[in-house]
Amino acid sequence: MPYLEYNLKRIANPNDFDAYQQELEHAYEHFVFMPESGLLKDAWMQTMNILLPGKAEDDTIAGRFTVVLHAKATEEKGKAFAKAVYNQCVEIFGMDNIFACFCSMDDHFYAEDAADGDDTDEEQLQIICTVYMVPIQKRIPNLAPYADSFKHQPKRKYVKQIEQAVKKVFPDLHTIADDTNLTPQELGYQARLIDFKPHQETKSDIKPLRYTAIDPDSQTQTNLASDQIRKIINDTVAYFTTGPERTSFQLAQTGELSKKKFFKLLEEYLDKNHDELSNIDREFIMKKLDKWAYGFYLLDPLIEDDEVSDIMVINHDRIRVKVRNGRFTANLKFLDKTDYEMFLLGLGARNHLDFTQRAIHVFSDITTSSKFRLRMNIATPHITSDGEPYFHIRKIAKQKRDFDYLLDAGMLDKTIMNYLIDRARYGPGLVFCGKGASGKTTMMNALLDKIAYNKSVLVTQESEELFSNVHPHIMFEHITMSCPDPNQRYDLSHLARNGLLTDLDYFVIGEIKGGEAADFMMAADTGHQCWCSVHAPSAKEGISKLADYVCSATTYSLDQATKLLRSLGTVVFMKNFRVCEIVEISGWDDEKKELMYTPVYLQPGIPHPDFEDLLKQHAV
Repeated sequence: MPYLEYNLKRIANPNDFDAYQQELEHAYEHFVFMPESGLLKDAWMQTMNILLPGKAEDDTIAGRFTVVLHAKATEEKGKAFAKAVYNQCVEIFGMDNIFACFCSMDDHFYAEDAADGDDTDEEQLQIICTVYMVPIQKRIPNLAPYADSFKHQPKRKYVKQIEQAVKKVFPDLHTIADDTNLTPQELGYQARLIDFKPHQETKSDIKPLRYTAIDPDSQTQTNLASDQIRKIINDTVAYFTTGPERTSFQLAQTGELSKKKFFKLLEEYLDKNHDELSNIDREFIMKKLDKWAYGFYLLDPLIEDDEVSDIMVINHDRIRVKVRNGRFTANLKFLDKTDYEMFLLGLGARNHLDFTQRAIHVFSDITTSSKFRLRMNIATPHITSDGEPYFHIRKIAKQKRDFDYLLDAGMLDKTIMNYLIDRARYGPGLVFCGKGASGKTTMMNALLDKIAYNKSVLVTQESEELFSNVHPHIMFEHITMSCPDPNQRYDLSHLARNGLLTDLDYFVIGEIKGGEAADFMMAADTGHQCWCSVHAPSAKEGISKLADYVCSATTYSLDQATKLLRSLGTVVFMKNFRVCEIVEISGWDDEKKELMYTPVYLQPGIPHPDFEDLLKQHAV
């Protein structure tokens, strides 16, 4: 069945016509008179001299419209097709705007035609009609009104118009209108697509939701209006980040200039430029400048907000937050890109980060906020695509989420709680699976405090997320990969290997992402009670992910690595801050070369494809 293909392309450089000139060599029919030179560029120039259009903002100077017919046809029918396309283009673009239109065929046609000299036999061909025009809208070259959202396709109404004209030459042409009369099977839909029911859209699917951060300082009474106070603060920040005192700010961030001396510079600036300030206003402004220089600046309200678990700065004017598993855009913005970058440079200097040597930095702050430990991640423009850094903060409450809290939050019930506490104390090991922010760290933190006090524990982690304020014998270590001195950089594998040399009962890795899985496996296989977390979509996939990591770091085969993980004990899968699956590793099947599992808990109402057979085998 004959069908058409389209391409509508913007031309912004006159030199592009040189590349298209070779198309004329294969043309066998012209519908527009060409200049004596036969050059597309000359034809375009003649048209521009007649139309005298203005300059387009996107530099458009012309358009190239190609319609390709796939059909069995003779040369004469090909000419009739191209004539039909040309006539419709005259209606669409205007005759005076078209400076070239010609028809050509593929190489197969010319080979067959040359062989037998017969142009009456129909061959399977690609017949190409190409139209060059200067599309004018309000005296300006503009192709956008003729193109659909894909830019390289004409709008649907023009497609229908051309199809109706070509159908008179090829009555069996497949058109858009034909699709409305076909069955789903004739359209190529398979059973999955025929039965598919899309999800109901929610408001957050199509529109960013807003989150209003409440600044505690907003309740402070000042003599000047809030917008005047804000302007003074902004002017001061700009003066010390991009103005004459930029060096002083940088020295203050590295500690080379003391906080006392830097504050004196701030006060001198305010005295000189804003001597009208009352003591109340001055004290308020200095407090805000303290947060700018030595705190988290405009992010402070979000950090102190109990409802916010994650803060993600996408760019200087887009700050996203996570609140109860929902994502929102905060009502806060940096002054500009420079203001945002200077904030991160100051933060980096205070945390001894070297942005010139590394593009990714993971570090922690456990002192600035009285309520939260902060795990932070900075990705610099060296790897980001939009030219601005990404900055993520994960907040971990210093007041641990104990099991009373987790029960109230619906993460688990008392039966599951008692089971997990027992496995934490007496089981061979625990693996926690799920995606980021699924509750893995919260659960591990709660269980750390339940480990018997006569046991020795080492926790190694990327950042300071796991902690205990009650257990007498838990040691915590973190990586130092952002350290400027290469000799002082230690990753999880370094910490793990060193930990295995000490007197330990428990060996815990906060999150396994790579080669440290091999050290974790060796600890588990030598009698240590081992815990870890790993990103995975199910309990069973969590063990598979660990085995993959072991293989990548060792010479073990996948079967060997998987078998060595048989002593890990219990695997917990979490999703949306809830325990969804718990299984126990019960052994190794030598015949099937796979681990054997015993289901402990599978959340009702959701599918568990990994354990359908187990459910039948272990049905209550």
